[in-house]
Amino acid sequence: MRNNKEIFKKVLKLLSKKDYSEKEIAEKFPSIPPSILDKLKKEKLIDDSSLCEKIVNRLKNKGKGYYYILRELEKRKIREEIIENFKKEYNFDEEFERCKKILENFRRKNKKSIILNLKSKGYHEEIIEKLIKEYYPEI
Repeated sequence: MRNNKEIFKKVLKLLSKKDYSEKEIAEKFPSIPPSILDKLKKEKLIDDSSLCEKIVNRLKNKGKGYYYILRELEKRKIREEIIENFKKEYNFDEEFERCKKILENFRRKNKKSIILNLKSKGYHEEIIEKLIKEYYPEI
């Protein structure tokens, strides 16, 4: 029982600094009993859905696109069903507008560097192509 309390305290200390997914906690504490994980989930100290939403909003605000966000969710080991839900509900019209805003800021750069910049931010290729045709019809 003493060991469980120590594990719980260590997990709480870790969670006080940063949000973690359930899988990340389980990997950091391989000997964590399921009862502690259940308690953390019940208390909403570990909540993959909430963490997913926070990550998505933060990255959208930073101007990141679908693929970049998807990689980050996978890297943070968010549960697969939550990632699938993200994929289904993702708003590509909103992404188009964010991508358009970025493109307007880079208007003076050459076409190739703009495309590379948008791809590195994880924007969908169809959106990039559509915007390039709109802003650079001569090419």
